[in-house]
Amino acid sequence: MAEIIECFEADWHRHAFAPREKSHLIWCPGPGRDRLSQFIDEAKHRLFVQNERYQDTVIIERLVRAARRGVKVHVMARPAHTLKKEKLVEGVGGLRIMEDVGIRIHKLRHLKLHGKMMLADDAAAIVGSINFAAGSLDGRRELAIEVRDEGVMERLHKVARHDWEHSHPLDLSDAGLLADLEGRIEGAPICSPWILTTTIDRSFRHDRRSGRKRPYTLCVGSSRRRLGVILRFVVAAYIAALAALPFAHHDLACHLKSSTHCTVCHVGTSADDTSVQPGLGQADLADAGQASEACVSLAASCVQLPSSGRSPPTATFLL
Repeated sequence: MAEIIECFEADWHRHAFAPREKSHLIWCPGPGRDRLSQFIDEAKHRLFVQNERYQDTVIIERLVRAARRGVKVHVMARPAHTLKKEKLVEGVGGLRIMEDVGIRIHKLRHLKLHGKMMLADDAAAIVGSINFAAGSLDGRRELAIEVRDEGVMERLHKVARHDWEHSHPLDLSDAGLLADLEGRIEGAPICSPWILTTTIDRSFRHDRRSGRKRPYTLCVGSSRRRLGVILRFVVAAYIAALAALPFAHHDLACHLKSSTHCTVCHVGTSADDTSVQPGLGQADLADAGQASEACVSLAASCVQLPSSGRSPPTATFLL
């Protein structure tokens, strides 16, 4: 109790708080993540975990390792629709990762899961307010306690057994998740367009062809399909331009190089060479007042007809 009062006073006066070493209390922010990880690592036979969120990669990794070394891990979680939409991917992804290594995942019937509890080998337990999420572990003041008292453990084990018996497996398949999400996700209106366009992709096409799973891909939205539509539109527009524009002898990239690099592009463009223009010759000032003959340069009066670019230019006519 003295340590809790000490933390309260430090937080009230906005002072730093240093948890005591070898304390039964587990504080966040602070050593909470390390203490929880150590507790999971010490489990040898059975591990019962009850939590609202499974989003912290370190905790998920420790649970996966426990299952792979032979520990029977039972996890209780909340259904997907209780997650906020910005947390849906990582929340469901963490549960799927654990399910793929053999961890059994259940949800409560008729009750909203709010407990945060871990029981290891019926000999030790951690109970408190810590969610397995970065916001809880690193950003908020959270508190839990580790207990090993026989009387307390007996009561906790009884509650855990009762909850597991009154739960059922959480359906993490695509069909199950979409059915659970429809119209009920937190932070989104009922039947919102976001829900109707949300797809949780576990590479179904790949599964049907090869029969293998790709369990860790979780994609929300249809951005790939939109990108494909855009690319097809660009290609169609390019083909239409080649058919309609008057530079069919070469491609669009060729035309963009320069508007005067060939006769077809040169004629009729704004980049025509205007350095030489037909006109009257310049008269010498010494001949001012005298009649002079207008001399039109034939070379400057040549007009070149457009060419298709596939054969030598057509004949040149003189004006």
